[in-house]
Amino acid sequence: MRFPLYQRPNSLVFLDDDSSYLEMIAMVMPRDWSVRLYTHVDDCLAYFKTEHDHWETDVWLHQQLADSARNSTSLIPNVLEYWTSNKNR
Repeated sequence: MRFPLYQRPNSLVFLDDDSSYLEMIAMVMPRDWSVRLYTHVDDCLAYFKTEHDHWETDVWLHQQLADSARNSTSLIPNVLEYWTSNKNR
């Protein structure tokens, strides 16, 4: 199974069967990062399957921002505004 990845800074997924190790990771990760910890492969895969639709939407919205920049709209301020207003993405 393959998943196309859309990268977002400060967003991580950890999968390990050792819950103590995952708890240690949780303690050292910055609190403002989106960090997901999984001990079961099935749970992790279920998360990625649901995230795929969100990634597709993000890609489509970013494409719209790029298209509007071609029509003389400023790209950088619009992208930053989108990222600021959609922090969970």
